[in-house]
Amino acid sequence: MTLYGVVLETSGPGLVYDAVGANGASIHALNRLEETDWIEALALRGSDLVILNYGTNESTMEGVGGPRYEREYAEAIRRVRTALPEASVLVMAPMDRGERLEDGSIGTLPSIRRLVTVQRRIARENGCAFFDTFAAMGGEGTMGRWYESEPRLVTGDFTHTTKPGSDRVARLLVGALQAARTASLARGPSASGRRQATKGRSGDPVVSPQREAGPPPS
Repeated sequence: MTLYGVVLETSGPGLVYDAVGANGASIHALNRLEETDWIEALALRGSDLVILNYGTNESTMEGVGGPRYEREYAEAIRRVRTALPEASVLVMAPMDRGERLEDGSIGTLPSIRRLVTVQRRIARENGCAFFDTFAAMGGEGTMGRWYESEPRLVTGDFTHTTKPGSDRVARLLVGALQAARTASLARGPSASGRRQATKGRSGDPVVSPQREAGPPPS
């Protein structure tokens, strides 16, 4: 017998969060995992929502965001839906990623903007919800501002958030999910089923992020 893991849960109500990705991985690396075992393991969890959050590590890969990338992302979505046909799928764009420019300022890696655009299209074409993390954080140059903030929200690599920074990104995502759910309930039941709950009024499956203005919240 092969044992892959153990689940310890209470019988009471609550939220169950599973991280099933490989640390430091890319969509390409995710698809290299043994397909049958991965699908069976995901199906056992019975998740209601699956969030695919890739792009940060991929932002330094040459040529990322092309046709191959779109095919590989679509394949990952297909596997999720094979495992969990009734689950909602959310494509979560990468955070800003900064680099030190010649004038000493901290700018955004150009590949981040390209990845956000491509992932938005992937979500639309595959009927998934989309959360624009880059825009929600503040868009262009966010890592520079977050690095200079007090408390500091990002580390010196302009890539990884600190604990306060991670908390802020979490609040942005959860707030957007709650707002989308409230809007969906206000529209009433949909004949198209569960996935309709993540669709915008235009039919474009997008969870619109709420940008925070001013100093970071405490």
